[in-house]
Amino acid sequence: MQENRLELFEEQVAEELSQRALLALERYFTAHRDRLAELFIQSFEQLCLHIRRRQQQGLQGKLGHITYSLLRTELLAGSPLYLAEATDRTWYMDENSCFGSYDASWAFRDLAGLEQELLAEARGYFPDSEAALQAEAIRLRTAVQAHRYVISLIRYAMPEAAKLQAYRELSKEVECEVRAGEYMDQSETVYKEDFRQKEAAEIRAYLEQKQELAYTYEVFAGLDLARGHYAGIQALYSDFRGSDLSHSSFEGGALVGAKLSFSKLTQASFRYTLLCEADFSGSELRGADFSYCCGPSGQRDPFVWEHPGFVPLRFNGADLSGADFTLANVKGASFIGANLDGAIFEQANIEQALFSASARSRASFSKEQLAQAIWIEEDGA
Repeated sequence: MQENRLELFEEQVAEELSQRALLALERYFTAHRDRLAELFIQSFEQLCLHIRRRQQQGLQGKLGHITYSLLRTELLAGSPLYLAEATDRTWYMDENSCFGSYDASWAFRDLAGLEQELLAEARGYFPDSEAALQAEAIRLRTAVQAHRYVISLIRYAMPEAAKLQAYRELSKEVECEVRAGEYMDQSETVYKEDFRQKEAAEIRAYLEQKQELAYTYEVFAGLDLARGHYAGIQALYSDFRGSDLSHSSFEGGALVGAKLSFSKLTQASFRYTLLCEADFSGSELRGADFSYCCGPSGQRDPFVWEHPGFVPLRFNGADLSGADFTLANVKGASFIGANLDGAIFEQANIEQALFSASARSRASFSKEQLAQAIWIEEDGA
């Protein structure tokens, strides 16, 4: 009987209320992502200043990791503060680490209300004492899912945060990571710097091996990797910023979250490539082939929560003259300030994609596409 009550409660109440809360968080995050990123960067700057003061006083070694950790006990007590810990390359073995915090109340703001709703409904299935336990358990489970938005925000904000003078002036290890996860539990890289000298020929050969998941979050920036045969590569959140990848093929690969800004990508091929969250801002992409690529923002189904929606694919300020987006899915992508002279968007999904208004006459769009996209008037237009 107990198992039946629990199963019914999960099916009839808990899943629906949890889904409702997470979908509301998705809408909030999408609408306020840039402002939340600004606030995170302010918090990150204060942490960096604190680390710098300790380094100057000889109390802190070279920075190897900054780890943001969800504290479940604090969360259950109503305090959604993340612990921010700065350590050297030995990570948790560092005896001179320093600490800060990040207030992520925006991600958990509706959980108290969710628990009250769950408790009210649970009383129809369980005795009062057990109803409270079930409501708290579902609230915590939902909080762990909401925690994914904090990870997504830090990942989104870090490329800009890394430009801060307070961060750039820190003494760092040759490899330096920002990570996010749960305290003394699993965490994941959300930003990485690698100051080791790399030989372009060796890196090109390494990438052409296309080892499964070997390149995730790795740094291949500022290298001559042109004319590479990278078809089918999985380079999730890899950093290629400032590299020459012109005339290279990534066809059929996965470049989710890859940093490809200010790179040379003339006549590169991204046919059938998964490009969600990738950033091509400011890059040379003349004649690049994006036909059949897949890089929509948001969630697959706006009515069913599975994970935080993808942040937009970005081509801001890129030179896309002559690029081919035939049958590409770039829903919600940003093309603000991009050169689209002669670009092809035949049957492409550009719903809710952002374009400079002047781009209307520079590329060929159907009437349906003109209605689906968002056209931004430039200053002084």
